[in-house]
Amino acid sequence: MHAIATKSAPEAIGPYSQAVRSGGFVFLSGQIALDPATGALVVGDVTAEAERVMDNLGAVLAASGLNFDHVVKTTIYLLDMADFAAVNAVYGKRFQRVLPARATVQVIGAPSAHDARLLAEALARLGLAYGFVVHGEDGLDEVSITTSTVAYEVAGDTVTGRTFQPEDFGVPRSALDALRGGDAKHNAERAYAILQGESGPQRDIVVVNAALAIYAAHPTAGVRGASLADGLLKCARIARECIDSGAAAAKLQSFVAFNAR
Repeated sequence: MHAIATKSAPEAIGPYSQAVRSGGFVFLSGQIALDPATGALVVGDVTAEAERVMDNLGAVLAASGLNFDHVVKTTIYLLDMADFAAVNAVYGKRFQRVLPARATVQVIGAPSAHDARLLAEALARLGLAYGFVVHGEDGLDEVSITTSTVAYEVAGDTVTGRTFQPEDFGVPRSALDALRGGDAKHNAERAYAILQGESGPQRDIVVVNAALAIYAAHPTAGVRGASLADGLLKCARIARECIDSGAAAAKLQSFVAFNAR
């Protein structure tokens, strides 16, 4: 695994890389409308901003020995959905031969309940088939087990507001301090311990978030059950079984081995 950098795109302004090559894939960080020559935001309408963003992405792709025809998956974030058509027009000009996939099913965390609603509405407009945008009322950008979680269910062009409680997933409530992590080494050790079967609040929050992802990804009644309440409990059991059987740990090991190639 190694980082990719080019002066033809804005320099990274935080602890991240413009792109990272791992195995047979290149993962690009997001871009905004910064001019790499000046470091200033482009002044103009949303079309000019979108063109600058795509130029920046194209420069990083070129530095990776790739172009837009190699792109597999994209995500676009807009502050105003009224700009969708203009941005989509710029976006569409860059992908001539192979059209990358857009999100169809997912669970996304948001930094606030307001942002969760905006993101859910954007995903509905962008063609998300089914998914959830969530925000824990304790400030977590995921399903929380300390308090209520605000959730927006996206199904096609319909957005439905919901509230989840830890008990909906069959887990007890926990103090926020019991969920705190540490540095990268500590967090990796905690993740491995959970996947080896260690119980406690940190395992519980993994289970509830995995459960919602399983629910979103499997539209059949056999997984979801007869209702949302039934489905959440059923998917939480599936998540626990994946951990307890060793299947989750095995998948992590295969991912590590793939990235080491």
